[in-house]
Amino acid sequence: MRVLKVKTGMKKRTKLGLELEESAKEILSHIKGEKKLVTRRVALPIDMDVMRIREEARMSQADEGNKSTK
Repeated sequence: MRVLKVKTGMKKRTKLGLELEESAKEILSHIKGEKKLVTRRVALPIDMDVMRIREEARMSQADEGNKSTK
C-alpha cells in the first residue's frame, strides 16, 4: 500500500488507516448486499463451569464487575 497526501490537516495516511478504510467499505458493501463476505460459525460449549473458571482466574462475581468499570 502507498501513503497518500490528503487535505485533512494530516500530511500522510498510514497503511493501517488505508486498510481500515478499505475494510469499512467492504463491510458497507456487504450490508448493502453488493458483496458476499466469508462467514464462520463458532460452536461454544453449552455446559460451562463458570465457578471453576472464576476459581482458576481467582476472580469472584464482584471482582468481575469492578474490572469492567476500570
